[in-house]
Amino acid sequence: MDPDLSKIAVSLLSPNPRDPPAQPGCEICNYNEHDLTKPLEVWFVDAIKIYDSADVLLCPGCMIIREALITFGSDPVTPALSVRLEGTKLSTSANDPSNLESLDLDLFCFEEQSSPLRALSDATEVSGLIGSEKSLSQIQRWLDMCTSPSKAGDQEHVCPKNLESPLPSRLVEVSATGGDGEGTVRLVETRGQDGSYACLSHCWGSQFHTLRTLSRNYDEHKKEITLESLPKTFRDAVEVTRYLGIPYLWIDSLCIIQDDPNDWERESALMGSIYQNGRITIAASAGSNSSEGLFVDTSAYLSHELSAHDAENNLYHARARRLIEHGNWPLLQRGWVYQERLLSPRFVHFGHAEVVWECIEGSWCECGRSREGGYQDLSFLVGKKNIFNIWAVIKAPLLRPDDDAWFMLWSTLVETYSRLDLSFLGDLLPALSGAAKQMQLHRKSRYIAGMWEDTLMKDLLWETRDLQQPRPGVRHSPTWSWVIVAGGYANTKVRMYASGASYNTVKGYGQDHICPKFRWFTRLVQVSITPAGQDPTGQVKSGYIILSGPVLRATLRWPFGTDMQHDMYLNGQNSASGKFSFRFESDYSLRPGSDGHVPDGTTLYCLKIAAREKDEADKYSGGEGIILYLVLRCIDEENGLYERVGLLSYTLKEDNLDGWYTELEEMQTVKII
Repeated sequence: MDPDLSKIAVSLLSPNPRDPPAQPGCEICNYNEHDLTKPLEVWFVDAIKIYDSADVLLCPGCMIIREALITFGSDPVTPALSVRLEGTKLSTSANDPSNLESLDLDLFCFEEQSSPLRALSDATEVSGLIGSEKSLSQIQRWLDMCTSPSKAGDQEHVCPKNLESPLPSRLVEVSATGGDGEGTVRLVETRGQDGSYACLSHCWGSQFHTLRTLSRNYDEHKKEITLESLPKTFRDAVEVTRYLGIPYLWIDSLCIIQDDPNDWERESALMGSIYQNGRITIAASAGSNSSEGLFVDTSAYLSHELSAHDAENNLYHARARRLIEHGNWPLLQRGWVYQERLLSPRFVHFGHAEVVWECIEGSWCECGRSREGGYQDLSFLVGKKNIFNIWAVIKAPLLRPDDDAWFMLWSTLVETYSRLDLSFLGDLLPALSGAAKQMQLHRKSRYIAGMWEDTLMKDLLWETRDLQQPRPGVRHSPTWSWVIVAGGYANTKVRMYASGASYNTVKGYGQDHICPKFRWFTRLVQVSITPAGQDPTGQVKSGYIILSGPVLRATLRWPFGTDMQHDMYLNGQNSASGKFSFRFESDYSLRPGSDGHVPDGTTLYCLKIAAREKDEADKYSGGEGIILYLVLRCIDEENGLYERVGLLSYTLKEDNLDGWYTELEEMQTVKII
């Protein structure tokens, strides 16, 4: 290299002697007086070291942390008390939990508070009492922001205003003025009128604690319902509705005649539109039953002021409070609530520490941690993006009725919904019917027991994970639908295997999604579904599909391992061990004594649906090839009836699919019920 060029290279790589040397921060908390924007960080440090740094080195960051620990009762001399600060979340833990409870705190500054600790993000104070004027007025401001015409310079929300919407068949009139004035409400029949109403989303809990409208008290409820007779959640919801100036409130247990099957079927079929047309949905998110109420004392989450000073006596201010977790609420585990939240234009959560607002535009909370840059992404934790973005995509003009994005969207719903709980498995399809109707408006495809005719082959490729339960004795769907295993089981999770499996790129679903290429071997001959009632998206009485494709015969062998994995070998295939065997995932327990028990030695039929060849460039699948079979058993040889018992996904060792035991395949047409 030219000597002059060498000097230039050395000069470029060497620090400029005129530049000031980098100033190290505090070894304990990373505080740096020369760069106050650097975040404070503590990684599992003994509390006593933080106290020493604050007292001896006068580190303002350690002083703030020490003040927070003292304020919330932490003892620095507790042996092995470990402290961690990541972002603004301050946590402690001890080797001996009996000596000290762990702490989870939130460090922040008020927006208007001037503090040199600029790395602590802004947040706001919670009301201290949900149901107070402060908390209710905050809900009113959110509602006005979402539904009022925008001011000059402000961007108007795209959320439906719903100031005048078709009213449900019945509503609770909260402005009723009976003999006791504000002490009563009543049930009214709306007779096709338009108006404004709120909805309540809540956990029933025990039916003995939930006031219900029955045939025997229907006329009485139309005259008067005393507030005293309402469970606390209902009473609080009435107060919120009145505060917001909304005349009506829809509560499922009061507005549907609960012992009238015809009324329940008719009204439950309209559930999606009821929540969709409501002005706001009031959600008792923290309550496990209707007696717990919406209004709770949240003073334990009020913040405390912290102060510190440096060697020059410059003051530093911050605040600390108990950490407020977002989204871990009982209501969000309920299956019915999924579509209520999905379709409501506005959803306000009454949590254990604060109220939280969701709409299509975004989410906000009392504590202020939902704003961009906070350590908790509230929109993610409460699932807003997974819900509302779906409908934003559905309404996008880029989507075509045959676009793979439809399958992607519905798969997202199914995989989330299948993990939720329902008290009655017969509600699995009704509790999703509103979402199905909404999608059908845009998709223009036939809805079939939780699946869609235009993507039925892909919809069939579902599997369960970690399910150790028997199949329900009363079937609420055909065996080929994911509905047969969903709901009611804590460990149920349905995975849609073929997400986006038609072509490489799905456009219109947020960022372009790269999908695997599949080859399809089976064709759909016929599909038939018989609804149990008048709602084509509701409960199913019976159904079948007829498929035609290559079939491998196999024999079931009981597993040596988990209840979910079962050995079977291909009939007629010799190998070094005598037979070629492999494992498949069953949809449910096949053990003796359970409904759907499949005895050892039963002949199984593996219908080859699709395959993906090895492709090292395919990042979606990791480059592995795979072949997918529906695993069936024959339940009526005379009529040629089969039922599904599982899905076989076999990782290919070869590059060529045509050589994978095709000599053992037989083309068959099977009817699966």
